[in-house]
Amino acid sequence: WEYPTNQAANFVLLLQAIYNALNPHGYLVTIAVANDNNLAASRYDIANIEKYVDFINLVRFFNIICNLIL
Repeated sequence: WEYPTNQAANFVLLLQAIYNALNPHGYLVTIAVANDNNLAASRYDIANIEKYVDFINLVRFFNIICNLIL
């Protein structure tokens, strides 16, 4: 789910269940999370998430105004 507010522990449990089901069959488990330090620190338990995923992809959205300035 997107931005698991106050659900960091449940998100880890979900990933653990997915990893335990798929990993023995050779599947990779990946997630995409927001590339925002404040958001990541408050909504993701990265230390435990990394135990159950093979890749963590960082998602960064640029708005039009930012692109025009650059």
